[in-house]
Amino acid sequence: MNRALRRQQKKMQAKQTKSALHGGTVMERLNAGAALHKQRKYAEAVKYYDSVLAEQPENTDAMFLKGASFVASNHYDKAIEILKHCLNLKEDIAPAHHNIGLAYKEKNMLPQAIEHLERAAELDPSNSLTKFHLETAKAGNTDKSSTEYVKNLYDRAAGVFEDNLLGHLDYKGPEVMWKLLQQHCPDQRFENVIDLGCGTGLMGVKIRDICGTLKGMDLSDSMVEEAKKKKVYDELHVASLTDYLENDGNTYDMITCVDVFIYIKDLEAAFEEISKHLKTGAIFAYSLEKLDDKHDDDIWVDPKTHRHKHKQSYVRMLADKYGLEEIVMHEEALRLEHGKPVPSSCVIVRKK
Repeated sequence: MNRALRRQQKKMQAKQTKSALHGGTVMERLNAGAALHKQRKYAEAVKYYDSVLAEQPENTDAMFLKGASFVASNHYDKAIEILKHCLNLKEDIAPAHHNIGLAYKEKNMLPQAIEHLERAAELDPSNSLTKFHLETAKAGNTDKSSTEYVKNLYDRAAGVFEDNLLGHLDYKGPEVMWKLLQQHCPDQRFENVIDLGCGTGLMGVKIRDICGTLKGMDLSDSMVEEAKKKKVYDELHVASLTDYLENDGNTYDMITCVDVFIYIKDLEAAFEEISKHLKTGAIFAYSLEKLDDKHDDDIWVDPKTHRHKHKQSYVRMLADKYGLEEIVMHEEALRLEHGKPVPSSCVIVRKK
């Protein structure tokens, strides 16, 4: 009965949206377009904005909404063209500056991106997403394959990191990993644990109650400062993953490493060091962005996000090489990118 009711409601909404295009007021058409944008039906949304612009060629609301749909659908040149026109008519529209800034950022035109994102932040200081993109644009002048880039990125963005990740990218890595640990390691307590790449402490919050001593480590000083505020770690350290482990004389009952390998190309050194620091029978829980088997290489760097994707067969080879027995490899999107789910995996292995 509930499913039938939902289907009926969707049909009614579709009829209302269609009628808005052919006879609705300007506001009804703008609202209908915005509703379609939220459903990621960007081409359909643009039709409604165009219908408004056909009647009111200088309607800046329709212009910046159309530009936002172009950005969301990766049509950056079209977005820049319409948003420039919009801002020429009315300069103080924060969403227009935000979206043209994103378009320039995606085209790697960073000075222009920074200019518009700064203006958007000035007009709407409460928008944490604008601040995040502004700081990452400023960090983007560094070589994106380098440790320096990752550190600079998160040092700048730490203060707005969680708002962006949880609020806009629907990030759920720690949540999914926590559920897997409950399913596959039920009622287990881990006396000595380290959370590698702990960030602001999202994973630490999830596992605190099943840990004795919980350490956190991250490359970014600013992220560690944010993690301190959660008061879940017994110790926090600033270092790169391999540098820290190479100088750490401890062994662990569990090591977690969520949303970290996306910044590391060759994972062999990481697997080798992690394996050395696991006690026999200890758990290693990590995530990765999944590389499709159609690719020839085991590793691929996404040119837009600069994050690394790895084949499942590659990490399975490394696990076998370094004495790690797979417990589970769970496939689930852990975040959105431009509104689309990013294929990912959460993996739990045990030291033999």
